[in-house]
Amino acid sequence: MDPALFYPLKNSGTEYMGDTTLSLTVTDAGTITIPSGTLLVCDPFAQFIGLSHGLVYDVPAGDYPTKVTIANIPGKTPVNAYLSVVFSNTEPVTFEQPYPHRNPDEIPIPSAMRTDGVALDSGAAAVVDAAAAEAFTASTDLDSFTDYIHTDAPDGWFNLLRDHNGIAQTPLPDHKENMILARSGYDAGFYPIVAGYDRNHTMVSLHVDFLVVGGHPYD
Repeated sequence: MDPALFYPLKNSGTEYMGDTTLSLTVTDAGTITIPSGTLLVCDPFAQFIGLSHGLVYDVPAGDYPTKVTIANIPGKTPVNAYLSVVFSNTEPVTFEQPYPHRNPDEIPIPSAMRTDGVALDSGAAAVVDAAAAEAFTASTDLDSFTDYIHTDAPDGWFNLLRDHNGIAQTPLPDHKENMILARSGYDAGFYPIVAGYDRNHTMVSLHVDFLVVGGHPYD
């Protein structure tokens, strides 16, 4: 992937597969805690009730800043262009779509069968420690989960996104880990996941590309 056609954490970029240059604003989305070293990228409103399954990636364990790159579109409401987790201040020299996490006994996925993105039917993406998300799913019944997302309380997940301009963080109920949420560009869709790597091919960042800006054709 040509880094010149990929604009997370940048201050300008061309509209997706277009020629118009848009100004970009990078905003802090909060610090994410990833003690397990595995990160789940998912649709938070579908993942925890089994309506969809996100992708899990091996990442450095620890606490890391998350950022949202916002595209400022003339005459329209700004929209989220990327949701990013930054593992290092090192500038990436290349971007690639990373292989998802697999258990040692799993057969590697052939490149022709890889799933390099996540379906976001609700129009929102989330990143969260994968082990904590699995434990939360196992310990939460459907009624309780519905309360978390639909409650009229300010900390209901829908309300958090609405009240914070489409970017929010929330503790994972009954767990020390937290979840970062962001509205996905132009709403529902299938969105690629891309990682930035340094010269030693160490992952320094992970991005959900909402296909608002950029010139890489994801074929």
